[in-house]
Amino acid sequence: MKSFRFIVSCALAVFPLVSKAQQEKFVDENAAVKIDKVGSELSASGIVKKVEDAGYPILVITLSCGKEGEEMDFILDAEAVGVTETQLLEVKDGRAVKFHYTAEKLNNVYDIRIGEKSLFGISTPKVDPDWKAVSGILGGVEEETAGDLPEEITISDKNGEVVKLPVFVTREMVLANGSRVTAYYDDHVSHEITRVDL
Repeated sequence: MKSFRFIVSCALAVFPLVSKAQQEKFVDENAAVKIDKVGSELSASGIVKKVEDAGYPILVITLSCGKEGEEMDFILDAEAVGVTETQLLEVKDGRAVKFHYTAEKLNNVYDIRIGEKSLFGISTPKVDPDWKAVSGILGGVEEETAGDLPEEITISDKNGEVVKLPVFVTREMVLANGSRVTAYYDDHVSHEITRVDL
């Protein structure tokens, strides 16, 4: 499950989701008619508008839902759900399909710094005023990332709160493990389809 969450994080970096305002609008418009809670899941219906490969078995599905046809992106693990890209393309722009999904808050990391020096081994990016920042002790960084999935690191602030962030660990981060750093990030809601009725 941990690996899947990291794959989802990577896919979302390539296929960004809609804004929080659009997500809230989607839920508000559909709450009375289309969306019903099913335990810890939500269910909805919508028309498949786009299917994109985000690295097997992950697909990014764009669905048009609600009265105004609001489009939202959903992550789908084809193996876990038991559907194929071909099956989804067969119903593209056709009838509405019912699906079940979960919503999870994920973090995107833009930079981690000691002072003004980036630990990503790149030139230090300009800080966007919309990014969040957390300063504290860097932890969970024992070795550089060897594979193609990010590692989960932590930053513990002075109040004892711990922020978990997915990153590809660099040599600079390993050397800075246990040091005081500042991370710049933002968060978004990832919608993951768990079942679909085609």
